[in-house]
Amino acid sequence: MKSLVIGSIIALAASSLLAKELRAPQELFVKKCAMCHLMERPETKEARKLMAAPAIKTVMAGSVITIDALEGPMSDEKLRETSIEFIKDYLFNPSKDKANCEDFVVRKYGVMPSMKGFVTKEEMDILIPWVYDNFKPEKTKGSYKKQN
Repeated sequence: MKSLVIGSIIALAASSLLAKELRAPQELFVKKCAMCHLMERPETKEARKLMAAPAIKTVMAGSVITIDALEGPMSDEKLRETSIEFIKDYLFNPSKDKANCEDFVVRKYGVMPSMKGFVTKEEMDILIPWVYDNFKPEKTKGSYKKQN
């Protein structure tokens, strides 16, 4: 009986820690994305040469601006929803045809590998809305601000 109680306490503590971790989108970004995608584009050419993938701000600009241009006009909420759906699909099923970036970006970095088995659907449901909300391109008076 005592071991059952102790086991239950350990299981409860572990699930509580896991649930807390799953609710921390910035920590998920650091663990799952930042190994390749920096948050901001480095300022020096030397640092940019070392990048494994475009900065997430650049990735978001390409995705959101392309979706808005091809499927717009749409409300901000619809653009958010459509962008999040696209990104989730792309992360599990990436392809050159789906890449919302210039051809030279794909030549430089290649097509992103699938995140199947590395990122769960539950993690994506937490992470992608946070990425969208924090890194989407700025739009003022119908025009997007130039990305660095």
